[in-house]
Amino acid sequence: MNRLFKHILTLCLLITASASFATDITHDFATKFDKTLFVTGSNKIGTTTDDGIIYKCAGTAEFGYKSDILCIKLSAKNDSVTISPPIPKLSEMWIYRVPSAAGDTKLKVCISEDGSSWTEIPSDKMDYSNKDYIKATIPVRAYYLKIYNSSSTEVGIKKIKYTYLDCNCFSVTP
Repeated sequence: MNRLFKHILTLCLLITASASFATDITHDFATKFDKTLFVTGSNKIGTTTDDGIIYKCAGTAEFGYKSDILCIKLSAKNDSVTISPPIPKLSEMWIYRVPSAAGDTKLKVCISEDGSSWTEIPSDKMDYSNKDYIKATIPVRAYYLKIYNSSSTEVGIKKIKYTYLDCNCFSVTP
């Protein structure tokens, strides 16, 4: 009986030690503006003071208003926003867009480990089915992120939620 108890206790400790916990960071640009998000560079660069994330717009992209909501406007095809520094143990992100429409695949997400070589998240890891947001599932690791407009129709990003694993996990690359 004593031996069985030791095995059960050891198993419980191993499970507890390896458990992972997801943590979310949400950036709602309208509520963060002029509080913890400061926009500079002709509305092209947004810097957060609470978690150090920097948004750099490229092309005609900029921080501005769409449908009376402060967002990152991606007005033209290939407009993009790069998000740095790399977010550690990132596993998912939700991109809330304006206008919202289920099945709208205009926005694409790319990841990079060095900030210069980009890989687009494959379509089977992108969920466009919700009308309010796009969900990207990302292999767990620290990545720079780039979101770009694949269409010539303007789209805005009003909020981004990042989910990262707050654990002592090992990344496995197949």
